[in-house]
Amino acid sequence: MVYFRADGNSNIGLGHITRSLALADILAEYFSCVFLVQDPAPELAAQIQESHFLVRLPQTDAYLAEAQQLANRYLSQGKLVVLDGYEFRTEYQEIIKSTGAGLVCIDDLHAWHFLADAVINHAGDTHSEEYSAEPNTRLYLGPKYAILRQPFLRAARQARFLPEPRHIFICFGGADSFNLTTQATRAAQLFTWVETIHIVTGSAYAHGNQLASLANLDNRLRLHHNLNAQEMADLMESCEIAIGPASGIAYEICSVGMWLITGYYVDNQKHLYRYLTKNSLGLAAGNFPTGRIEELLSIIKESVTKPIFRQKEHFDGKSAARLLGIFISLAMRMDLAGKEDMPLYYTWANDPETRRNSIQSDIISWEDHQKWFKTRIDNPAFVFYIFRMGSTAVGQVRFKITYADATISYSLDHRFRGMGLGYEILSQSIRALSWLHPQKKIIGVVKNDNFASLTVFQKLGFTMRKAGSVTYFEKS
Repeated sequence: MVYFRADGNSNIGLGHITRSLALADILAEYFSCVFLVQDPAPELAAQIQESHFLVRLPQTDAYLAEAQQLANRYLSQGKLVVLDGYEFRTEYQEIIKSTGAGLVCIDDLHAWHFLADAVINHAGDTHSEEYSAEPNTRLYLGPKYAILRQPFLRAARQARFLPEPRHIFICFGGADSFNLTTQATRAAQLFTWVETIHIVTGSAYAHGNQLASLANLDNRLRLHHNLNAQEMADLMESCEIAIGPASGIAYEICSVGMWLITGYYVDNQKHLYRYLTKNSLGLAAGNFPTGRIEELLSIIKESVTKPIFRQKEHFDGKSAARLLGIFISLAMRMDLAGKEDMPLYYTWANDPETRRNSIQSDIISWEDHQKWFKTRIDNPAFVFYIFRMGSTAVGQVRFKITYADATISYSLDHRFRGMGLGYEILSQSIRALSWLHPQKKIIGVVKNDNFASLTVFQKLGFTMRKAGSVTYFEKS
């Protein structure tokens, strides 16, 4: 089970909730997700409860007292917690960690010390040196870990070629307390070549009357309210130009592929704004309240034949698997395999990809597997580790022990590939083996076309030597 602690309203916006909901949707195949939210508005509560569980918390500024109450009521070893917000600082994290629960922080400020097991910051050009964190805290940084809603993950995997710009998409998030939506709309209205202006507002937007007045005077305006993710993605794909802030909405725009005019209106957007504009993912409007939207629209019209954007290079649509791998690695546990695991190992051994990547690639009969397994499972010259998440088997690592070394073999269940878990199960197994056999050299043998395993062994710091069709890896 994963508990999400995040808030959202018309004062602070809905960015934290939207981001956490996107992550929960990614995790939902393997985890039950529960949202802990202070006094959510009815529309927000309904949105969360469409797919996940909601616990309504009382409104309070006494966050440490709240953390203690949550720890006492909900948390224990084996549970996972996600904190997404600026009130969940070091002291709050300390209370959560004291329960034994796994902790993940979603961050975009790197402004305090982190005790979490993992920190996710999907802003580009963020570096580990900017963080103060515990030695065992894993940092997952950059758009390869982009927290995107499902339709945008799919869109990121599709190539897009933009026609001549005639349709504009405008969105400043679910709240837009500065009413920049109206400012951007008025700028877009100045251009006669614009055929349609699609304007999206959220459940916390409080200036709908102004937009309605503009729409009554200009039939190019189309007003959309509280769209779901698929509706939002479809609307973006009908437009060529987008105007929006350097926030989560900008990542969704980049995933679809559009001319993006972006800026900032609060300090925590400046870092992402610099990344987007420096890497030619969007045109720089600067500080939005005093921005240069009209000038940039003119630039887009004049430069439409120039492919200045490189959005698809930064958003590959594979971030969901990487994010899921972070949580599975925190939830899974390592144990010694037993005789009862023989059928499971047989299934894994004859998996088509496993056979293709094995040095001996012939299909294994059940009779041969039984002999092989029974002669090794209780033999001290072999060590079998198995990884499970609850009752679900994730993968296995085994070692063949000799006087001087230990030869490693591993595999993942097909459901858990592409998530970065090969690195996780190997690193944990090697640490465990080092306690049993501290002087052993670890050896791996990998086919040269097994790129995933080649990458894992290199990442683990093994030295490598190619010999014909295989590569030998060694680590003392």
